[in-house]
Amino acid sequence: RPLEECVVGQATPAVLYSACSTLEATIKGTPAHAARPHLGVNALDAAVQAVNAVNAIHLSPGLNWSVKATRFLCDAGVTNSVPDEARVVWDLRSQENAPMEVLKEKVTQAIQHSVAALGATAQVVVLKEMPAAEIHDEATAVIRAAITEVLGAEGLLEAKTTPGSEDFFFYPVKRPHVKAGFWGLGTNLTPGLHHPDMRFDLNALEIGVNIFKSCVKRVLG
Repeated sequence: RPLEECVVGQATPAVLYSACSTLEATIKGTPAHAARPHLGVNALDAAVQAVNAVNAIHLSPGLNWSVKATRFLCDAGVTNSVPDEARVVWDLRSQENAPMEVLKEKVTQAIQHSVAALGATAQVVVLKEMPAAEIHDEATAVIRAAITEVLGAEGLLEAKTTPGSEDFFFYPVKRPHVKAGFWGLGTNLTPGLHHPDMRFDLNALEIGVNIFKSCVKRVLG
């Protein structure tokens, strides 16, 4: 089952979240009357060119990654004018941190070079980003033992990999000496994570507390 569908009575000792970066490009063209488009540079055309260029990016097929445009804003205010500005946002994902740096560079180059071919310019900024999971084997072993103690072997799931991101992992990135662990608890979550009608079983909270208590006893003992 996907992680968000784990049932009460199940838990995973490690959740391997992905790195996530959000890039925004402000694309500048030159305004013109729609009757004289040759006198301007259409920012909308340039933005479309940028989206297609980013879609043509390739990293190694052996890596888990994705990039997609998630916002496109362009409006000259009237329908008979060539727009001179467009804003496009891309969502980038990578299971590992190193490929994310390569992906950000490739996306930025694709945007800037593709719009330049039409005479436009692009300023690319990183709006936000989160690192991929850095989990310590020793911490995971403690969590695994705690889950088994509380839920039994039948409640222990395998480690889960997800393209989602989690800001917790700034801790091990900024403090690499910290033996970080991150686990997932089954809660009968429906219909899905971040859904406006999201519901979960509050009885799972007691299970989570008991697993945490077991972890603390193992670390301090």
